[in-house]
Amino acid sequence: MFRKAILPLALAGALLMTACGAASPAGNSTVSLNKVPDSSVSSVTADSAAAASETDIMTSKVVGSSKASEADSGTEDASGTVSKGNPGFGVLDSFSTEDLAGNTADQSILKKAKLTMINVWGTFCSPCINELPELSKLNAEYADRGFQVIGIPLDTLSYDGSVDSAQKEKAAQIVEQVGADYTHLLPEGNLLKIAQQVIYYPTTMFVDENGNQVGDVFVGAKSKDGWAAVIEEYLK
Repeated sequence: MFRKAILPLALAGALLMTACGAASPAGNSTVSLNKVPDSSVSSVTADSAAAASETDIMTSKVVGSSKASEADSGTEDASGTVSKGNPGFGVLDSFSTEDLAGNTADQSILKKAKLTMINVWGTFCSPCINELPELSKLNAEYADRGFQVIGIPLDTLSYDGSVDSAQKEKAAQIVEQVGADYTHLLPEGNLLKIAQQVIYYPTTMFVDENGNQVGDVFVGAKSKDGWAAVIEEYLK
């Protein structure tokens, strides 16, 4: 079973500023999403996304491999970033689902780029929505270097694990309104396992063309420049 890490008070405060509450720990037979009140999509601007401070962003200690032990639970560096080695979801090598537009998608979508950013977000989560336009810009700017962004609007799930049509429509409306014009996959099939591992929204990971994780898993929203620095490092 995945466990929540006890975060230093300063980092916990930063997390509250850049991330929202999310799913229950893995191991449950049904997915139970801990929803919070809806945010106003009309308040979303690219400027508010860019305003996120780099000191407010953390690398996840609370998602990843069930084999992780207390000994490798992570260390804090001078910048306040908590790193946990190579957690890994281990579910992106084989999956079949649909995107928000109803198109069929599977793991072959990862073959379109050598590095894919998987951004798990929620329709109720202001930090998530605020950074969607920035991710769209990165998706376009780094496309010629073998990079792409894929979103997973996780709260399109119903409590029984099926896709909620109303939430799906809401996610599609948000994507259209903020201009997040990259692929957003529904968390069906093997992607449903992500719901059992994500503790906070947004959660972001990077994978190669075979679905293998590259680098760490991140919790919290970043500015465009913040994500660009990570992408540059992982593209090397």
